[in-house]
Order: sequence, then C-alpha cells, then structure tokens
Amino acid sequence: GTDNIIRVFSTQGVNNLPVTISNVVMATYDANDHPSCNSTGGDFTFPGSATLNQGTLVVSTRFDARFIIGKLSLRKNDSSVGWVCVDGVAQNNLVRPDFCTFDFCDYYGGVINAQSICDALTQPGTYKLD
Repeated sequence: GTDNIIRVFSTQGVNNLPVTISNVVMATYDANDHPSCNSTGGDFTFPGSATLNQGTLVVSTRFDARFIIGKLSLRKNDSSVGWVCVDGVAQNNLVRPDFCTFDFCDYYGGVINAQSICDALTQPGTYKLD
C-alpha cells in the first residue's frame, strides 16, 4: 500500500465523455497477490490485479450500464515494447485482440461493489470510489 500505488489525477477536460474520474488511487498486485511495484511506483502485471482505494467518479449523462465496453490504452515504459493497446486495439502481435477491451459490468461481476459501480453509471451524479 506504499510503493505499489498508481495515481490517476483526472480525465476531466476530455470532450464529450459521459464519465470522468479524478484523484484515483490504486494499489497493484501480481498474480500471487503480492504488491507489485518498480522504482517509480505501482506496476501493473498480467496476470495481476489492482484495488481501488480512493477517487471520484462523475457521471454526467444517464445511460444503460449493460453496454459499457472498457477500452484500454496501455503503454509499457520500455522502448522495445511501447504501446500495448490504444483505444481498445492491440498494438502488438503478442497481445490477444480481446485483451484490450472488456465488458465492464460482466468483467467485474464477481468483485465486491462492482454492481454498485455499474448501478451508479446509470444515474448522473458524483460518487466516491473508496
């Protein structure tokens, strides 16, 4: 919970997003649930996981959460790898095409509070993520 931290400061200011997040703090873990970090902080490993420790979710538009598709943009801080996914599209032949997208509510179906988050996405408002 100290060295394995990733912070997402804000997605606000991005035009036309119905959902924004700010001040998100996540702790990252490897496949064996050990803290995962490198010299600069938290490190996502695959397989691995992350816990959401704090943050704010702002929903500006009401929509049906059953159709939320997560599209990852992910870059490894390594010049030989670079971008892994961009806007849900795999950029590397070693990455399965379905790795970069996921059905948000189905994917988190077994996670505590996942249904609360999916339900919140159907109602405009500001929600704490801790």
